[in-house]
Amino acid sequence: MIIGGIIAVVPALVLLALIIRQDNLEPEPCHLLLRALGLGFVAAFLALLGEFHVNMITLTDVFSSSWILLIDNYLNVAFIEEIFKWLVIFMMLYHLPDFDYRFDGIVYAVCVTIGFAIVENLFYVSLYGWTTGILRGFTSVMGHGIFGIVMGYLLGLAKSRHVKKQKYRLLLGLSILIPTLIHGTYDYLLALKNVKIFLVYIVVLDILALILVNFASVKDKSIYK
Repeated sequence: MIIGGIIAVVPALVLLALIIRQDNLEPEPCHLLLRALGLGFVAAFLALLGEFHVNMITLTDVFSSSWILLIDNYLNVAFIEEIFKWLVIFMMLYHLPDFDYRFDGIVYAVCVTIGFAIVENLFYVSLYGWTTGILRGFTSVMGHGIFGIVMGYLLGLAKSRHVKKQKYRLLLGLSILIPTLIHGTYDYLLALKNVKIFLVYIVVLDILALILVNFASVKDKSIYK
């Protein structure tokens, strides 16, 4: 179980280290990175409680079976998980003075999402064993990292000093909506058990995430400029 737990955590920490290395202009203090990681743990437990309460609603009494899979993956799972991640980022990290560069949004968001993914993966290891932890380490953990990259990039843009109020609100809304849609599609394709389409989706997400991280790192600048 101990080895399984370590295996479940390693891919997440590797991804986190790669993102932090891209923060070239003004790296974030270690204590804030650890705080963000811890907030990811908190978000995971809050999401677990949220999903439990939503699961208590009998969807079959309200919706036809063709809609249940969509609602379950996009609303019950994706939206609940992403909104709790977003809330801890916005409430506890977004307004920090150290969040003063656009790329900082990606760093803090990925820290939170990786913390979230670690808790989730350890939970699955405890239920299904270390082989599940390895598989999820290279799929769902990476998925959470990608959702965090998108969320953090949009939050970094939103915090720019020169963003007008209307665009600010739009970017905040998109920072919840887009990760939720990406996450929901990930879970929905997984639920359909179409391996080929699912793998293509993962590969496309990985490529786009790498491009976005590289672009954000190269174009990084102070939110005050």
